[in-house]
Amino acid sequence: MTTMDEERTRLSSAIDGPTTAREALDRPMDVDRSFLANEAADSRHRTERGAPDPRQKRPASP
Repeated sequence: MTTMDEERTRLSSAIDGPTTAREALDRPMDVDRSFLANEAADSRHRTERGAPDPRQKRPASP
């Protein structure tokens, strides 16, 4: 029983590190997803209004 308990503790430690790293990565990924969704919504809104997309280059003035 002692050996199995030690192995379980070792495995838990090995699992906790990557799990924590994955959770830390989830936070900025969620922010990026939200930003990209808002960008897409803004772009659709500009298109519906006929407004130019500020990210696109404008032709040079003569």
